Amino acid sequence: MELKMPVARIVDVVINPGDGKLLGFLVKKNIFAQKQLITTLDILSIFKNTIIISSEDRIIEPREVIKIQTILKNKIRVFRNWAETRSQKMLGRIDDLMIDSNSFEILKIYINGSACKFCLLGFLKTRDDRIISKSDIYKITRRAVIVKNDVLKNQLKISAFAKKEEEKLIAAESV
Repeated sequence: MELKMPVARIVDVVINPGDGKLLGFLVKKNIFAQKQLITTLDILSIFKNTIIISSEDRIIEPREVIKIQTILKNKIRVFRNWAETRSQKMLGRIDDLMIDSNSFEILKIYINGSACKFCLLGFLKTRDDRIISKSDIYKITRRAVIVKNDVLKNQLKISAFAKKEEEKLIAAESV
């Protein structure tokens, strides 16, 4: 395989809302270009900031894949979408994803808790940053990624446990 220069920049991901699997990457060849698509079927390798495809010809129009066209038309997305619990407690915006490079399934979503949907009188509401595992995702909708209610309770227990362990380490180091 011949090594070549980058042919496009990734601008978004397309996730199947039914099973949480990555279907492809939306890319742009330049700043003025329309978004195009690289499907997971065309990916040879994935690295931290790079995907390798066999040929630039593998970049297609999103309308060529009906399922992806439907997801895009319905504006269903995960990355940069809101995350909330089933009881509608807003957690923040999803600002990163961990995706299994073999199965293309979402493993975790990373929520930036400092983002707020509504800020009153200019005061920024802050929330904790959170990492949500795939098993805690209830549903992916156009409006938000819905997670199980008990995620908050479980994470608080984990946070409290981690804080106690950190305090023990600090105490042990000072002896």
